[in-house]
Amino acid sequence: MHCRPIRLLGSLLVVLLTEAVGSQKPWVEVTSPHFRVLTDSSRTDARHVAHEFEQMRSALADVYPEFRLDGGAPLVIFAAHDEATAKSLLPLIWKEKGAKPVGEFFHGWEKRYAMVRLDEWDHGAPVVYHEYTHSILYLNLHWLPLWLSEGMANLYGFSRFENGKIFVGAVPPSFTEVMPSSSLIPIETLIGVDSRSPYYHNEDKVYQFYAESWALVHFMMFGPGMNRGTRLNQFSTLLQQGMEQKKAFQQVFGDFKEMDVALGNYIHQFAFQQAGVFVRKSTQFDEKTFPSRTLSIAETEAELASFHLWTDDVAGAKSIAEQAVRMIQSSVLPMRSWVS
Repeated sequence: MHCRPIRLLGSLLVVLLTEAVGSQKPWVEVTSPHFRVLTDSSRTDARHVAHEFEQMRSALADVYPEFRLDGGAPLVIFAAHDEATAKSLLPLIWKEKGAKPVGEFFHGWEKRYAMVRLDEWDHGAPVVYHEYTHSILYLNLHWLPLWLSEGMANLYGFSRFENGKIFVGAVPPSFTEVMPSSSLIPIETLIGVDSRSPYYHNEDKVYQFYAESWALVHFMMFGPGMNRGTRLNQFSTLLQQGMEQKKAFQQVFGDFKEMDVALGNYIHQFAFQQAGVFVRKSTQFDEKTFPSRTLSIAETEAELASFHLWTDDVAGAKSIAEQAVRMIQSSVLPMRSWVS
């Protein structure tokens, strides 16, 4: 006898909560075997994002089967419908001068978040894949020199997934355009660059550093005599064993000046455009089978507040939390009086 009134009260509560939140709408959640995607767009968009990340993960698993790919912190991907949503997620960045991000990645031991704009997917995905690759490298290797870390992250960050195949190294990043028109950084200098170096901070030099780091890794993966990355893996192994970098480099690759000449020929003859297609069959995922659901208003607010808090937007997290509390108080308290 009491079930019908309770159901009516529940329905009324949902209506009141929805009205109280105003323009806020519940987000959609899609879960794949290894990722969780939240979006203010469609299920189809969220499933596509999850599928692409699964492809990226499978590419790394295939190339590095001994790597651990899942850390203690799960990766949650916020797929923003457009710039307006991205701005609402990262208001502190939008207050800064300069170009606004189309993708961001937030590392952490407890949580990992990514934000990518769906309306800028082709530009935003490489940014996030770059950082995702960094996170896998950091998880498995004790130390990597800066050039190797950035070069590998850019190599895999610009991967393409088409017709069940993975293309690694087929698309040069846009900043590689600086290489043909400028003299190359000597490799012996390049491998010594660290976070304090002008090559990593000076605006006129940093793009050349990124470009040549990508090119050198590309050459070590696909260049003549490199055995499809075997020698690069040998070099990395020596580094993990504690060998000094220059000594390890010379032991595996030989004379620095000879490598300077070989890399220059590889770049200026555009050999990488023919050699740099690393094709592998990708793991097949049927994105249509990825479970999806619409979050409740309360769940949406909780996820957004957590993201703001993790990205150091304490004021934003507090505002969302307070809004949720006000929403509940304004909706539930009058009902309690009415019920009593």
